[in-house]
Amino acid sequence: MHTVVLGGGSTGEHFVGALRRLDHEVEITLVERRLVGGECSYWACMPTKTMLRAPELVAEAGRSYGAVTGAKLDPQRVFAFRDAVAERDDTSQVEWLETQNTRLIRGDAVAVEPGVLSVDDEALQYDRLVIATGSSPAIPPIEGIETVDYWTNVEATETLEAPDRLLVLGGGPVGSWARGSHSSKEARGCSHGSTPMRPRLSRKRCARKALTCASKHVPSMSLVTVCY
Repeated sequence: MHTVVLGGGSTGEHFVGALRRLDHEVEITLVERRLVGGECSYWACMPTKTMLRAPELVAEAGRSYGAVTGAKLDPQRVFAFRDAVAERDDTSQVEWLETQNTRLIRGDAVAVEPGVLSVDDEALQYDRLVIATGSSPAIPPIEGIETVDYWTNVEATETLEAPDRLLVLGGGPVGSWARGSHSSKEARGCSHGSTPMRPRLSRKRCARKALTCASKHVPSMSLVTVCY
């Protein structure tokens, strides 16, 4: 039995681990075009949470009754901390796949026929196929958006500059964390708005807490959220 997993993000990795625990003999191959670990490790959860950590510490210092004074943010050091945590090096995760007796193929897979994939012109046969490719940001059909140098979560978590003005479309976990992390760069005074693509913002407790800390720490910032 040969199982092929398309996508090496958190879902694909967890599936590999679960399947291996259940079946020590099954042949497993994982196909990933970028880095094993996916969006969460490199362009979503880990980098955005890391960018919120320093503002959270500054905010906590402000509630110390003056015991801690002079705390302020250095945006470049925030970005450096982010890149040290989300280092975009999947060596450790590739090594973990090896401990799971799982073959890794880097590339794009195309279904050729039932039971056969083509990965960069290499034929790959399978008995079971697991699709864990995740998703890509949907660029909304807004008039004039093609004239704007817009970001997706990738650019937002790789930038080395805090923008002067930022509108975030999407109020899920990544949008909320990106909103809080960029609005907290007090050295640039980022004016900021957030528009959820769903009727409500994320209810994740950690996101709400972090956003509260960021907005309280930088009262001069314009944090505008439009729900529709």
